[in-house]
Amino acid sequence: MSEESKNNEWDSLWGEYSKSLENWKSIFEQIQNASNDMQTKFNQVWEKASSESSPETMKLFGENWQKSMADVGMKSFKDFAENWQKSLNDAKCFSFQRIC
Repeated sequence: MSEESKNNEWDSLWGEYSKSLENWKSIFEQIQNASNDMQTKFNQVWEKASSESSPETMKLFGENWQKSMADVGMKSFKDFAENWQKSLNDAKCFSFQRIC
């Protein structure tokens, strides 16, 4: 493979990576915004519920909130974080092997 061909391949790969990174950044920002909105709404609900509800209702609310968070995919975020960390560790090992 010629040097120019290697450079073109590198440039193409770097461009694809940069585009993927921008997509990831956009999605991450959307998740942050959605999380902030959810937290704000939760705080409003919690404030209203705590001032207007009985202790039993508050207990039921807390249990339902925990269940709904599990149902909407909090496990998915945990799995994503673990997989992301594994990928980073694997990439570090691969880079280290190439250097040595």
